[in-house]
Amino acid sequence: MMAIVSRKVFEGAARAAAVGDVLPNDGYRSTHRALEPLTAGGSMYLVTVRPPRDGSGHRLWLVSVLREPRLAADGWHAAANQVPIKDITELRGAMRFASGNGLPEDTSRLGMSLQTPRVLSDADVALLEGVLGADASAGSGAGASSAIDTNDDVAAMLAAVAEHPGPSAAYTQAVCALERLPRDARVAEALLEIVEAPRYTAQSMKPMWRSLFEQLVESQADPRSVARLIAVDLARTFGATNMSRWMAEQIGEAVSALLERYPSAPRVLPPDALAARAAAAVRPEREPQTEDHLLAAVAETLDDDGPRLVYADAAAERGDAARAELIHLQVERARRGEQAPSDAEEKLLRKHAKRWLEPIASVLIKDSWEFERGFVDHVQIYPRKGKVAEVVGHPLWSTVRSVRLSEAGDPGPIITHPVMRNLQVVHMWTYPRGLAALLDSDAPLRELRGLYLPKVARDEALYGAFVGCKRLPQLELLEISGARPEQARELFGGGWARPGLQMVLDPPFYDFKGWWRELAAYARSGARAPQIIFTSRDGSEIELDEQGGALCTVDPEQAGDGIHSIALACGLYEDNPQPPPLDLSPFGRVVLRIPPGVMKDKPPAWVKYKTNGAVVEGLKKHCAAAGAELEVREGSWSLRAGRDEW
Repeated sequence: MMAIVSRKVFEGAARAAAVGDVLPNDGYRSTHRALEPLTAGGSMYLVTVRPPRDGSGHRLWLVSVLREPRLAADGWHAAANQVPIKDITELRGAMRFASGNGLPEDTSRLGMSLQTPRVLSDADVALLEGVLGADASAGSGAGASSAIDTNDDVAAMLAAVAEHPGPSAAYTQAVCALERLPRDARVAEALLEIVEAPRYTAQSMKPMWRSLFEQLVESQADPRSVARLIAVDLARTFGATNMSRWMAEQIGEAVSALLERYPSAPRVLPPDALAARAAAAVRPEREPQTEDHLLAAVAETLDDDGPRLVYADAAAERGDAARAELIHLQVERARRGEQAPSDAEEKLLRKHAKRWLEPIASVLIKDSWEFERGFVDHVQIYPRKGKVAEVVGHPLWSTVRSVRLSEAGDPGPIITHPVMRNLQVVHMWTYPRGLAALLDSDAPLRELRGLYLPKVARDEALYGAFVGCKRLPQLELLEISGARPEQARELFGGGWARPGLQMVLDPPFYDFKGWWRELAAYARSGARAPQIIFTSRDGSEIELDEQGGALCTVDPEQAGDGIHSIALACGLYEDNPQPPPLDLSPFGRVVLRIPPGVMKDKPPAWVKYKTNGAVVEGLKKHCAAAGAELEVREGSWSLRAGRDEW
């Protein structure tokens, strides 16, 4: 299992902790139902998200590992952690979890994606343990050896390289990890196989190749490697590229170094090996690297820069220098953690983007496209009459992760086609175009945003299919506006009542009080799936915390309006409220999270209280009279929902 330690808890316990430090914690204070698989045994990998520094994005740290934890009344307990903190940000693209839903590429969304504990796949566990290396062995049990010198250790590390599913950065890390191994013929064989049949051929892989050749010459030096290196067919694996010429130089240097060490090493392969290579040359294992093949490789591992840079090399070779330049510019910007595109990028896109998207441009709003790391990532679809059939299933859709729909046409055939296997976010239009097709599909959506429920409810069949939907198995966020309180129980108890789903509701302002009642009823029922978040446009959110209390968060940029909206929803401003005051007793506790320094500010002009602090004091008394305690927390809170612009 992987579970998150909140920033507040982590900094409260180990504010000065850094990568390499060991936190000897022995428990995880949560009884979340998602952790139940641990009752059958296993390890709990605790992570936290660290804020950006020096222009880089958020970082994901593995802060401790609890081996074979046991459930108690206050959470999970185990022997004290013994492994040091590791930065595992680069692994996020390789991890897929048992559900198949990996971590977001956008590091600012890491915390939200891990709010619910996640079950790790066997490959994920192997990946994490490989990063921990000797540290994991030291903490895995009494008497465990920290050296990586047993047959099982060597075999496991070689298997991690041979079967590695992740991006090129993580693959480089796995190959470089072999540097710690003692001389072993199996390691030399594995390194030579990588040279003979490389998985990645982009220039960004040079650090991996430098480590590999250094190992072949130093720690894994073997006279038998000379003939194997001389016989490598770079024309077949790298083609006529700059990278092929660089590899030839590296192989030449490695051969010279080995011959200096082993002057009598054979330089020609034995006859049986030569025959096998001749057969391989006649029947090449690799398919020809056409543009479609290269694009498919990009789409297959979308978070990996390796295939993108291979595509850039090929684009340059075929004369499309502009496309190669854009890929390199955007990949480098992403690695620096910068969000704003450069002038050079924008100039290239203005001049060439429409040409690059020509096969699908007939159903796109002009200039709605956005490119990320060199490939189209977001578009707005306007499916003009007669044009949909021409573009459905085109390979260009394969890198699109986000679409915004329009008021006309049916985009369903486009957005549910298997080629859109990377589509994660759909922004609906006021009219629910394409919704019926989505509800009847297993599209890999994680977020369905901007759904205006009154338009859905006009179609009885569509509304029934929406409320009872059992499809869209990977959905994590459902964003709805315009719903009425009486529709709440249908939404909470229908097909969307599933663990891990976050339902964000933006009710009409005049119904906010009614929605508060529905949330109280939801709290009374004891249900926790889906996770419900009510939002208001004047800067507040209301949800249930893990103990069933009401958690209210105020937007730092609209603090006064946010406090006011919560007070209004609670009925604070009504001298003789009709109906009677809200029953807050199902919550037992109301937590109000506000930015620091806003208590002395003035609320909206028509409010009878002079300061926000006076409003909060009045709210405390009101909650106490309604059977709930109000707890005020001041801090740098951020809203959870990340609302779409409706």
